[in-house]
Amino acid sequence: MILRAISREFPWVTMALIFACVASWLLIQNIGIGTRYQLSVASCGVIPAVITGEFPSALFSQYIKDSPCLFGLQSKYFSLITHMFAHGGWFHIILNMVVLYMFGINVERAFGKIRFILFYFGCGLIAALFHILMFSDDLTPMVGASGAISGVLAAYVYMYPREKITVFLVVIPITMRAVYAIGGWFAIQLIAVLTFENTQIAFWAHIGGFITGLLSTAFIKPLLRRRTE
Repeated sequence: MILRAISREFPWVTMALIFACVASWLLIQNIGIGTRYQLSVASCGVIPAVITGEFPSALFSQYIKDSPCLFGLQSKYFSLITHMFAHGGWFHIILNMVVLYMFGINVERAFGKIRFILFYFGCGLIAALFHILMFSDDLTPMVGASGAISGVLAAYVYMYPREKITVFLVVIPITMRAVYAIGGWFAIQLIAVLTFENTQIAFWAHIGGFITGLLSTAFIKPLLRRRTE
C-alpha cells in the first residue's frame, strides 16, 4: 500500500519504535530461529491464561527464568508492553513496520511526540486486554505491534479520511480514499472474528486497538495539532 506523505517533520517517535522492534527481532528473538526465539515469544508475548491466573504464575516464572526478553523482570504484566516489540516471523514484522511507518509519521505529526507515545502504547495495551478478555484461558502467546498499529490506522482515517491510498490486491494497484481502504480492513477483522474460531491472527486485538484509537482521537481532536482536509 502507498500513500502520499503529509508530514514534513522527521518522525522521531515512529522511527524509534521501528528501530526498537527491529532490534528486538535481530538481537532478542534471534530472527525467528531456535530455542532463543521460542523463549522470547513465550516471555515477551501476552499469554491470557497467565495474566488471568488460569495458569500458575510460579510455573510460568520458572519456565521463562532464562528468557532473553525480560532482563530479570519476571512480572507477568510486563508482557503487556513487551509483546508490542516481539513478532512471529519475517512477514509479520516487515508488514507491521511498513504500515507503522506509512501511517505513523502523519499521526505523530498530528498528535505531537509525547501524545503520540502515550496514544500508541495505550492502544497496544487495550488491544491486548481485548484479546485476554476473549481468550482468558488460552496458553498461546500473542506477540506483535498490530494492536497498537491498529490504533494508528484509526487515528489516520479519522483525521485524513479523504487521503488517497494505493493498495495492492495481489499485484493489481487500486487507489482509493483512506476511509474505504482502512474501513474495508476493519470490516475484514469483524468478519474474521465471526467466521474463524481458531486462528493464529489476533483479530480481537486488532479490533480493540482500532476502537481505542478511534474513540481516543475523537475525544482529543480539539487538542490536536493537525492538518486535515
